[in-house]
Amino acid sequence: MTAEQEAIWLDDHLRDGGSRYIESWVYRLEGALDRGAVHWALERIVARHEGLRSRFGLDDDRLVQRVLPEKHGLELETVSCAAASLDDTLKELVRRPMDVAECPIRATLVEVAQHTTVLVVQLHHLVVDSWALHTLEREFEEHYRAYVERRPVAVAPVELQPGAHALARKSTPRDPAVRAYWRENLRELSPDAASTLAVDDTLAPAGAGGEPPDRGGRITFEVDAETAQRVRAVCRRLRVTPFAVFASIVSVLLHAAEGAQDVVLGTPVSHRDSASHDQVMAPMIALLPLRVTVDADASFAKLVAHVRTRAHEAITYKDISYGELVGMTRRRGQVGGRGMVRTVLVVDDAQPSRMRLPGLEARRVYMDSGVSKFDLCFTLVAQDRDYRGFLDYAVDLFPAGVVERVTDDFLALLDRVCDNPDGTVAWLVDGIGEGARPGVGDAAPKKPGQSPAPGNRQLR
Repeated sequence: MTAEQEAIWLDDHLRDGGSRYIESWVYRLEGALDRGAVHWALERIVARHEGLRSRFGLDDDRLVQRVLPEKHGLELETVSCAAASLDDTLKELVRRPMDVAECPIRATLVEVAQHTTVLVVQLHHLVVDSWALHTLEREFEEHYRAYVERRPVAVAPVELQPGAHALARKSTPRDPAVRAYWRENLRELSPDAASTLAVDDTLAPAGAGGEPPDRGGRITFEVDAETAQRVRAVCRRLRVTPFAVFASIVSVLLHAAEGAQDVVLGTPVSHRDSASHDQVMAPMIALLPLRVTVDADASFAKLVAHVRTRAHEAITYKDISYGELVGMTRRRGQVGGRGMVRTVLVVDDAQPSRMRLPGLEARRVYMDSGVSKFDLCFTLVAQDRDYRGFLDYAVDLFPAGVVERVTDDFLALLDRVCDNPDGTVAWLVDGIGEGARPGVGDAAPKKPGQSPAPGNRQLR
């Protein structure tokens, strides 16, 4: 296994409760579905990709992935449910436990009505990341169309399989500059660095009342087409990507929570550096911390430039695992574990999901796993003109109403940034409390003996 796979496997096996690493790929299909084509397409995709027919576990004291023969195939389960109970059925399917010693992929067809079917594919994070899900989507479309149209499949051979990739990674010497950069970047990282929003002391502790400590919830929101266009205009002016703007907004939210200048925001960075990596079914990403200094008196434009630099540095020095970074901070008595990266931002700017299947209207359905990997995880997925947003959160830390207010604050800050990216951070945060959006900005009660930073309001 790669270092990323080893970390996922170990975390899964050492942690109580359900897995935090089960992903889902779900499509609602309206029309005359060819079930034979669905099964054949999935079987051929599994045959092409060794990762999807591998078993993961210990071999003596080594973590390995064992590849089964191509003829292994894949079972396609079929269930029926009424339209009124579809949401509950889908939640149950995407949250089923998965034993990676037996199989890292599971597929189910949910029959809702004569011409309404939902395809649910569960995959363990050991074999996919967001890019791999796009690959699965492209290949499923081509295989399904080829079966229905009775023609050969037009897909290129898979150049690199996960096992070969893992061996290559482990045999490649690492540049010593990578560890040197992160040692310096994380030097004197304080436990007071803002990595999450303030948690109300009156909330029940993790796991209290019989609740699993990693149970998660999700709030959905939208960056509408008009706002997205304004964001892109700001990006052109500041010569940055939308990620830099969104990451700066989240950094302002973390800063505003308690006025801390030192902010830590996590983000996934891809290891897909060449064309041979495009089709690999494996988690080829590293979760890395962006350590951001937020100066309340500086302009938002200056903050964006700073975040852009930090993001560029993370990409340059990405050849390190999150576990190694945690080890660095723990050895120095600093924060570590979940305490270093507790808020994460994911921006998916790839082409929007849009499968074209003959005789069908296919629509992607985004399901949450019901488990929280982090305190908060902002995900923004590019659509045709807008962004679909998700804020996943730890249920044992935040009530749903609090998280809804956080999404309102995010959108209010985004509006204000689009109006004036040269405004100061303090001006941006003050604006939330001045009715930038209806119903947004009511200050949460302070903890006893605690005062918000000048010009900032507390976010809970």
